[in-house]
Amino acid sequence: MAMLRMILGNGDAVYRSQAIERFMARLEADEFPEMVEFLFQQRPKTTAEGQALASAQQMMLSAWTKRDPMGAAQAVMDPKRLPYSEVMDRDSQLQTIASVWGAQDPDAAIAWAKAREGYPATEDLPDPFMVGLIRSVASHDLTKATALLAEMPFGMNRRTALTSMLPQLITKGKDAAAEWIDGLQDEKLKKGANNMVAEELAETSPQAAAEWILSRMGGDTEFSSIDAVMERWMRQQKEEALVFFEKMPAGKVRNDALQTITRRLSGDPSEEHADWIVGHLGQEPMSTNAATWIFKYWIQKDQSAAITHFEAMREDNARIASSSILGHLAQQDVRTAANFYKSHLDRMSHMSGVAVFSRLESADATAFLEDIERAVGGPQGHSYDTALEAWAKAKPEDAKAYCAERGLTVPNYTRPIYMKASAAAERE
Repeated sequence: MAMLRMILGNGDAVYRSQAIERFMARLEADEFPEMVEFLFQQRPKTTAEGQALASAQQMMLSAWTKRDPMGAAQAVMDPKRLPYSEVMDRDSQLQTIASVWGAQDPDAAIAWAKAREGYPATEDLPDPFMVGLIRSVASHDLTKATALLAEMPFGMNRRTALTSMLPQLITKGKDAAAEWIDGLQDEKLKKGANNMVAEELAETSPQAAAEWILSRMGGDTEFSSIDAVMERWMRQQKEEALVFFEKMPAGKVRNDALQTITRRLSGDPSEEHADWIVGHLGQEPMSTNAATWIFKYWIQKDQSAAITHFEAMREDNARIASSSILGHLAQQDVRTAANFYKSHLDRMSHMSGVAVFSRLESADATAFLEDIERAVGGPQGHSYDTALEAWAKAKPEDAKAYCAERGLTVPNYTRPIYMKASAAAERE
């Protein structure tokens, strides 16, 4: 142990690595558990010490696996056998063992992995050993690794294992990767592989990634990685991304790309970006993230067109945009804004009504709210509650007086309205 401590204390990383190699070469197979336990017990005091210790632990665990793979795997699988390591978590330990064992004797490693209690793991439980094993096997036998991958349940483990195989696929070229994916029998696995290859391609060529998605998955596919691809492309080469978008075929992939583009453009407000978004609003769905910002611009530039589009939007999206519409209308004429509000009750949020209530005197606000009450059939329901919340936000004292006269509880903006009278009756 003293020798191992001395090696770890040396600041030269090359020396440490070579010294540990020489130290391990002299160990017998049955001495490795004690060495690994000792290393796991160490508590580094600095980042440099932590890095040195992590490297030593990985080297020692790998060497133990080469001498006694089953012993190493069983020890790490049993949380009572080895102490907690601060620099190498259990998942990393298991992946290290699986990687070494899979390269040394893949059939034995696979047999042991499948004989474990609880195999195969459910989609919600991690299986780092199998993930590491598949990555290791894929480096020299892609067919065998593919068979293992297909046996894993759909979910986190399979996605992680598939991700670990990507380097092997990409290095063979796009044609070879496409051929491998086409040979998969599971459609979910095939779609996941296509998406992951696209994300990998996007690292160096977003255009190649987008073309891969369209050619391999089609323009109407659900859950493609086009959003991740366009996100990267818009950051790196915005103009090229926008030119490519115009050539994309109509369908779900194009719509998803538009969502990402409008989100990126609205995050960098300018008249040029607003014009681009407005130019596409009549054709395709707009990102909800862009709705509030773009309507602030659009309602001033072309009020009629903006309102027409607002009325055609889905109600949940329209509520996001309603504050911008009402804010502009209320600045021009509060009564026009109030009438617009009353004629679009299902499309209003409690924030959109603030622009109206903040400009109304108490009597006018009361009349306005009573008009809404008559429209919805009583002081209840989403539209009434939303309007009362807006009044409480804009002029809390007026709203409080109104509620006190009618036995209502003053709303706390997002909290439902409850009748005080009903509560009192229950207490009696």
